[in-house]
Amino acid sequence: MSLAESLEKELGTSDTKQEVTQWIDTGFPNLNKIISGRHQGGLGFGRLYEIYGPPSSGKSLIATNVMVNAQKMGGFAIFIDYERSFDVGMAVKAGLSTDPSQWFYKAPETWEQGNDIAMKAVKLIRENKSFDKDKPIIVVQDSIAEAVPQASLEKDLESMNMNDSSALSRATSIALKKVASIAYKYDSTFLYLNQIRSKIGIVYGSAVTTPGGSAMEFSASGRVELTRSKVMEKIDGDDILAAQIIKAKAVKSKHTRPFSTTEFRVAFREDGSPYFDEITNLIDYLIDLGILEQSGAYIAYGEKKWHKKPLVKFIQDEDKIQELRDLIPRD
Repeated sequence: MSLAESLEKELGTSDTKQEVTQWIDTGFPNLNKIISGRHQGGLGFGRLYEIYGPPSSGKSLIATNVMVNAQKMGGFAIFIDYERSFDVGMAVKAGLSTDPSQWFYKAPETWEQGNDIAMKAVKLIRENKSFDKDKPIIVVQDSIAEAVPQASLEKDLESMNMNDSSALSRATSIALKKVASIAYKYDSTFLYLNQIRSKIGIVYGSAVTTPGGSAMEFSASGRVELTRSKVMEKIDGDDILAAQIIKAKAVKSKHTRPFSTTEFRVAFREDGSPYFDEITNLIDYLIDLGILEQSGAYIAYGEKKWHKKPLVKFIQDEDKIQELRDLIPRD
């Protein structure tokens, strides 16, 4: 009996699920690329991911975009809200469906409860015969930093000590081992959002750290760090916030080389709600790739050369955004 036959007899054949073959699009080819190594990639089925950054750096907006795209694929979105700051009205404006056949929301008391709810929900959805097994399930947890570990729930502030300050780290380490197993078993994607903190006394290297300990650094297939800068414009002599430029850095990737960076633009509607400026983002990225040619302030598109603002308006008015999308290389 050969070695392969002996292994198969005693242990069965090798598991067939050895790589990611299905992806949830983030909505941005450049962000997909730095996470997964492919423009048509994104977040992989069966894996854990973390996005962290300062306040108002686009974490929730990216997560909403991922949930919207999962639903467009016929999938299901679950949101676990530890912060209790999720605005479903804003998410609906971004395209999120709140139909119970595609959406489930919970605001749990503790970190353990939130992860238990998410894992049970994933199991129930996958085992429901009416749900296509090839459709995505995305679980967003917002955020690790605001989650309360069970060990600290019923304590008053005066009785807390150093053990309580590390309770979330211990709870995270325990939970993520089980979550990773459930994500793999049920082909579901878990996206954890997180805040940042500053290390004290750091002279060399990054002073940025994240709550929840180091468990996510090992468990996640991808970790993305966000930073932001503001773009101000003057209207009638007054400064207004026209947009934010979000810089994303893949500090970890199990799919492609790490530490790649990219940028995208977040704009604001008249009611103040944010949205990703997809047309401007695509134009900028296609210029970076050398697919669109820019000479000075002019961009060659079609038979004409354009300034960026008129080009954006033209593409929007003429509904030519799919033409831009089709220019992105197929990996």
